[in-house]
Amino acid sequence: MRRENGDLTQDEVSNRAGIKRQYYCSLEAGGKGNQITLVTAVNLCKALNVPLDDFIKHENEYKMKCERENKARKIKRAELIKKS
Repeated sequence: MRRENGDLTQDEVSNRAGIKRQYYCSLEAGGKGNQITLVTAVNLCKALNVPLDDFIKHENEYKMKCERENKARKIKRAELIKKS
């Protein structure tokens, strides 16, 4: 998204979206358990000048990537346990 290009600071995005910078930082970092309301998603899209569809698509792709990586780590761990 636009923030990734460095056009805006975390403070600018969080202020425009009406959320705390710490919360925005945790969202940006992909912290576990972060849930976002539709209102917050819409406000972030406005702040970043990104269509909501693109925002949701990006988030879904990121979640799928994390799930694949977690699954691969679990498989690798199980293989290491079998070998020991």
